[in-house]
Amino acid sequence: MRYQPDNDLSQQRLTTIVQDLTKRISSAAGFAIYYQLKLNLRTGMIESAEALKHMALWREQGLPLAVSVNVSVQDLCSERFLRLMRELKKTYPQAAAQLELECLETQEILHNERALIHLDALKREGYRIAIDDFGAGYSNLGYLITMPADVIKIAR
Repeated sequence: MRYQPDNDLSQQRLTTIVQDLTKRISSAAGFAIYYQLKLNLRTGMIESAEALKHMALWREQGLPLAVSVNVSVQDLCSERFLRLMRELKKTYPQAAAQLELECLETQEILHNERALIHLDALKREGYRIAIDDFGAGYSNLGYLITMPADVIKIAR
């Protein structure tokens, strides 16, 4: 698993590292195939588990870094994904509070009741929720009201 830094300019320090899946899939066509084959659900679960494992190890070494992991609508609609995230919190209780689940701004999430219910459940479990690339797609202010987001990442 590779990571890239996410700096907090107001604090002038590295606060989060982002799991770097998007660098491995370079085109829109690549993402389309990835989602059609439903590889994203399995990948989302594996990468969430790996991120929490790495975070726990880093914490033991005095590096309490947060990690952002991309989650898809398919992840958010999956009971299996929700169960896994609850189990991971039991295994890595302190690291779970520093895992940020990044959702891309799409109509699919905003209009999917199950996804929103699961986002609320994940937030209650202590996971941080981020809207990624806000302004790049659907750009609906309803996101800011409807989604239980802790962080909004503005698209460049």
